[in-house]
Amino acid sequence: MKKKVLFISSTGGHLEELLQLKPLFEKYDYHIITEKDDANISLKQEYGDKISFLPYGTRAKFFTYLFLYFYLCLKTVYFYFKIRPEVIVTTGTHTAGPMCILGKLLRSKIIYIETIANMNKKTATGRLIYPIADLFIVQWEEMLNIYPKAVYVGTIGDGSFLSLRDKKEPSPIVQNMVFVMLGTQNNSFHRLLEKIDELIEKKVIQEKVVVQAGYTKYESKHMKLFGLIAKSEIEKYQQRASYIITHGGAGSIMTSLALEKKVIAVPRKHKYEEHVNDHQQDIIEVFSKKGYIIGTNGVEDLENAIQQVKTFQPKKYEPNHQKMLQTIENFIMSH
Repeated sequence: MKKKVLFISSTGGHLEELLQLKPLFEKYDYHIITEKDDANISLKQEYGDKISFLPYGTRAKFFTYLFLYFYLCLKTVYFYFKIRPEVIVTTGTHTAGPMCILGKLLRSKIIYIETIANMNKKTATGRLIYPIADLFIVQWEEMLNIYPKAVYVGTIGDGSFLSLRDKKEPSPIVQNMVFVMLGTQNNSFHRLLEKIDELIEKKVIQEKVVVQAGYTKYESKHMKLFGLIAKSEIEKYQQRASYIITHGGAGSIMTSLALEKKVIAVPRKHKYEEHVNDHQQDIIEVFSKKGYIIGTNGVEDLENAIQQVKTFQPKKYEPNHQKMLQTIENFIMSH
């Protein structure tokens, strides 16, 4: 009989990391739990009754968040007793915390993968789960300095989670087009689009510009914009792009690197209410220092970054994906 394994994470980059564990799913009696938003609802078509959703909330609206988090905790209890997992695997963040604590109390094994977005400091959920995790995995060797009992296996992901690869479709022809990605973060990032409009006017950007605007409401005569669409459609735009400008979301960066695209990343800023904190700057610094992307400190650096992009030769992103999968599989087999 297959072991019951629950894979759980928040939406966005955490979910992108979780889905890169897909080669493990069919080896177990698996179930996936994530937050429900417009970008994730298409996963129901792929996974059917193997996926469930928790309410999506942002800490930007504090009192609403408190109510939603209480409801999330109640649904967590319901899902736990419905699934009764022997092992819980999570890439974070706050959505997974209650499930890990409940699972530990009821003797489930906990596997926690600290996000690729951090290289030198703990996440809030990592700090909470580290003392109770049965296997705590970090993706950067530097993280062993702050999680000394963790296991370092390298970074996650070989792109096998990309829907285009699953379908074995031919790669779309690269066009003279820039693709802009604002992800699924539900705060506006209009400052970036305003800067891109300005650079189009100045003819710094001369290519066609297509924008995945997410929840950002913006009108432009220079750019084609759309909101939230299926991941497979986003991947097609990524593949067609000559280069990609993205917010500092780990998921947007990783999928672009998996498709071997040149990436310029611009952080959302907390002071402009574009995110609940400034962790996107940390994500960009991690990937930029490694030579994978052109990182910026803000929209004011975008013009200079675009001037660099044609001659930029990114370091190839080579995650240790098989070691990650094997480490998790070995642990599950032995417990």
